[in-house]
Amino acid sequence: MRSVETTTRTVYFLADIATTLAGNIKRQSASTQQRLLDPTETGWATRFVVGDDHVMKTKNSADHDAEYTLDAYLLDSPRKAELRRNRDRRFADFRGAERAVEDYVPLLLEEAWTAPSPDDQARATAIAKRLLDNYDNALEEIRRYLAIPKDAPSSCRCKAALNKTLPAWLAGQLQMVSEKSRPI
Repeated sequence: MRSVETTTRTVYFLADIATTLAGNIKRQSASTQQRLLDPTETGWATRFVVGDDHVMKTKNSADHDAEYTLDAYLLDSPRKAELRRNRDRRFADFRGAERAVEDYVPLLLEEAWTAPSPDDQARATAIAKRLLDNYDNALEEIRRYLAIPKDAPSSCRCKAALNKTLPAWLAGQLQMVSEKSRPI
């Protein structure tokens, strides 16, 4: 199972996707009177749990609205589970690339500066450049997974302003990612 922070982050990410898709799904089931959960009114982390990249209702089996929402948005479809797995992998790749740049690039640049032969200088510089390129690629990949994309509309179809606010921990993470540049 994932940590509470990771689970909350994933459920919040799902709620944001659901808000975007809500215009295409009936808000209430005609046959059972089940209603879609509105992520702006109902905390989805209280209705769903995420384990091994799969979304499930919480233990409250009488929560028919959560069941309808889960089915209507296909929250546990294989494709969406794979998207969650990919997102986690991309963030792990980025953290690894960031550590490599911070740990090794200064040493490689120092080695390039003090290396006795031009071949050794070129080799150290090339490795440092490869690590920096890997970092740039990993940063670009995680920017694709922002909870509020750069091109997200500022208002909805109904002309109401969208006051999108994120939990402080997620807003801090996203600000860090969106403003991040090479550490060196």
